[in-house]
Amino acid sequence: MPPTELIHNPLIQWVSRRIFRLRWEIEYTGMSNSASKSGAANQSDGLKDPIIESLYRAAFDASPSSMAILDSNGDIRAVNQAWLRFSIENAGRADAYLGCNYLEIIPAGDAMLDHIRSMLSDLLAGRSSQMELEYPCHSPTRQRWFLMRAIRFRHSANEAVLVIHTDITSRRIAEQAAREASETDALTGLLNRRSFFERARQILLTARRLEKTAALLFVDLDKFKLINDQHGHAAGDAVLVETARRLSACVRNTDAPARLGGDEFVALCMIDHPETTSQLAERLLTSLTRPIRFEEHNFKIQCSIGVAQYPMHAETLEQLLELADQMMYRAKSRPDQNIAMECMH
Repeated sequence: MPPTELIHNPLIQWVSRRIFRLRWEIEYTGMSNSASKSGAANQSDGLKDPIIESLYRAAFDASPSSMAILDSNGDIRAVNQAWLRFSIENAGRADAYLGCNYLEIIPAGDAMLDHIRSMLSDLLAGRSSQMELEYPCHSPTRQRWFLMRAIRFRHSANEAVLVIHTDITSRRIAEQAAREASETDALTGLLNRRSFFERARQILLTARRLEKTAALLFVDLDKFKLINDQHGHAAGDAVLVETARRLSACVRNTDAPARLGGDEFVALCMIDHPETTSQLAERLLTSLTRPIRFEEHNFKIQCSIGVAQYPMHAETLEQLLELADQMMYRAKSRPDQNIAMECMH
């Protein structure tokens, strides 16, 4: 069950509230030493039943999530073992920040951390009863994401806040991989057809707003089937992957290179000046027709490129694709011409 489902499970919430309603008093003296030994803050007088108290403390320390209890001022009064380990491994703090103000140890200047500080301030001031958000916390060696949950509660006359940080990195990586798989071509890593249409429409909207030119380049590899037939699909795949890499290298990160299927590629690019479209097409042709090495073979690739421009040739993405496709076939039908554009009659 994902972490968020666990947190919203009524039974888990009921158990959590019972476990963490420890009887405690705000006390600085001796808290740090006691907490470092047990992983939970020292309570000045234990629960009446020592067995129940030990069970509560064991549950607190056994949780894989990092947990801390704050007093009404935001000072860290108790931590569990997971919090202590994280503090030592990531900040070199064997004291686990006990006695420190949580709001003050949150670094300033980052929008997400500022948002966390603001939400936690509202919680401590009684303007809200709980908060929850996901945030990145990347280390120098790997990417990490956490789910932060904070709950305000009262025990006797004391107000307190329980803060829980749960590592959700595995889930976020899996979600990101699934999202990328749905947006990109599995072989080449370029945009797939659906994602290309989404990105391309955004580029055209931007071009219309800024009164810029956009160029659609439609690329087809000539006689690609012969490579598959004579050298096998592994060779064909290598050619497609290298073609995609070269196409991406010829355009900007803000452009939309894609594989539509088979050996057909497209790229919609924002153009600074209409006259530079032919230069882009020539640069792409030069790059794509360089030999591609696969095992002991050097494949000399030929391609045909059709070009259509927004807004001088067409104003919708569908019209651009249709016209660029026509221009590509025009180039393919002329042995002496690898590039065809509407203005090149």
